[in-house]
Amino acid sequence: MRVFLFVFFFSFYFVSSQNDLDQIVAIVGDEVILFSDIKNNAEELSEKEDMTCNVYKDIVFQKILIHQAKLDSIEVSENEIISEVDKRIDYFVSMSGSIKNVENYFNKSIDDIKQQLFLQLKDQFLIQRMQYSITDKINVSPSDVISFYNNIPQDSLPLINGSIEFAQIIMSPDVNNQEDSIIKGKLNEYKERLQNGEDFSLLAALYSQDMETSSKGGSLGFLGRDEMIPEFKKFVYAMDKGEISNIIKSNKGYHIVKLSDRSGEKLELSHILLRPKYNSEDIATLKSKLDSIKYNIEIDSLTFGKAAFLYSEDISKNNNGLVINNKTGSTYHTFQDVPYLDLIKMSNGQISEIKNIYDNYNNIVSMKILQVVSKVEEHLLDVEKDYIQLYEIVLSQKKNEGLIEWIKMKEKNIFIKVNNNLGCENILSL
Repeated sequence: MRVFLFVFFFSFYFVSSQNDLDQIVAIVGDEVILFSDIKNNAEELSEKEDMTCNVYKDIVFQKILIHQAKLDSIEVSENEIISEVDKRIDYFVSMSGSIKNVENYFNKSIDDIKQQLFLQLKDQFLIQRMQYSITDKINVSPSDVISFYNNIPQDSLPLINGSIEFAQIIMSPDVNNQEDSIIKGKLNEYKERLQNGEDFSLLAALYSQDMETSSKGGSLGFLGRDEMIPEFKKFVYAMDKGEISNIIKSNKGYHIVKLSDRSGEKLELSHILLRPKYNSEDIATLKSKLDSIKYNIEIDSLTFGKAAFLYSEDISKNNNGLVINNKTGSTYHTFQDVPYLDLIKMSNGQISEIKNIYDNYNNIVSMKILQVVSKVEEHLLDVEKDYIQLYEIVLSQKKNEGLIEWIKMKEKNIFIKVNNNLGCENILSL
């Protein structure tokens, strides 16, 4: 069975002259497919294997969806597309360090890059909306899931990795008065030097203790309100372009921030970060606090989730301390992905010993405790333990089958002309 992913590849290949890359290889309704569309996406998929024919088929089917979406007057708001364009541009800037670097990489102006992204994203949204309208009402019953499971030979049942759901409380020591004065003195000195004409990027490279941004001159890229360090919001939106902030304190340390540019609600920011150094007394005081919190949880006078909300400095505090798996977006982590191996040996509800968190200079900067919320041991695929995963597999298959039937029906009513000179047979076969 053919599986349709309908992934749009955001490659930027700009053809400067009319040549073979600009040949029209297919027409679907009013939609045109160029050879460059196929070639560039095939190269992105694989450098080793020729994916031309697979990509050719997928793009033809994408165009069928786009053509029908326009006939059905499926709408995508311009603001929605612009918002997604801004996110992509922000990502490019964060990876390269500046808008200028992005322009140099693609050899296009930022406006031209945005325009191309806008057109590609508009098509992607139309495809997604059309697919949704076709498959939205397709459902799966428990009997469908059980039947699918029962049709898997017992000797072919896959081994499912063990998984853990865990929560955490992260706390940093209080900064003692002496260290507070030292750091503020240094940052005030840097700000004075900047006001006297020294380069922000150079000082950030020399002094900032943010290892991710110091090599990029302290650049944080373009950030929206929900993307920046929360403490920044109170100050940076009132700043003028080129202005340097006063000292801002966050759970990451002490900052001075430069506003470089604005793009709507997005601000291009750079910062110099200094992290406090804690003495043995600071560390001992924090350990005592965490010991007390752990004790109160263990005697049931406080739940772990409530303690996380009250005391943790991590964003997970708003979700009972549950740690999100960045790979999947869920709260479950395979045994291979857990940050501490002792979690695998712990039982449900058990709380770990206090764990130190170190900076790049091997200094303790914070501490954490973790609790195992739920754990599933490694096992053969089981319809009860893995029902949700099985349900998603069966639902995906049924939706794919529904999409195939819809395309077969539409092919009869839509004008489609394909060029077979690429050596691809049966472009319209499923």
